[in-house]
Amino acid sequence: MNLKNIFNIRNIIILIFISATFVGGLFWQMHKNGLKHEGHNVNEMTHVKAAKITYACPMHPHITSDKPGQSCPICGMDLIAVEADEKTEHSEIKLSLKKQQLIGVKIGMAEKKNLFKAVSAPGRIAFDPELYTAQSEYLEALRQKQRVKGSSLADVKQSTDEMIRSAKIRLQVLGLSDEQIKNLARKGYQSEGL
Repeated sequence: MNLKNIFNIRNIIILIFISATFVGGLFWQMHKNGLKHEGHNVNEMTHVKAAKITYACPMHPHITSDKPGQSCPICGMDLIAVEADEKTEHSEIKLSLKKQQLIGVKIGMAEKKNLFKAVSAPGRIAFDPELYTAQSEYLEALRQKQRVKGSSLADVKQSTDEMIRSAKIRLQVLGLSDEQIKNLARKGYQSEGL
């Protein structure tokens, strides 16, 4: 063997050694970083199934389609893309973190407590002409009974009692209680408000 061949073989061995070291280092670096490529973890991507995309109405999730660009037949809203998950027995709402922040979602423990709220609102008592007339008729029937009290005619007394009874029934139909009707008779005048 001549000297030139020995240097050639030696150069080839050194070149193979350097190349193997470089490829090994590159392999080790990729394995150490989890084979990241363009911001995605290749190891995780190989295990993820390709999710089937369906389009559903945001207001009526049971309205779905496989084709984009369609509208909900109920409300007319455009169908939005959602990943088709396995069907569950109950409905779940899934919001991205950004949407949760936009609508101000707050999470807390479920607890049982009484709900109450006092509301102060300006208002005006309405005048009810029908109720006012019914009160007037009742009071007039009571006055009529006082006028015919000393009368000897039984028909007049019976007619007056019938007027009082029918006026009282009309007041009850309009929503007055027996207590309110007694107060009206005691006062002797009708109120203009409710």
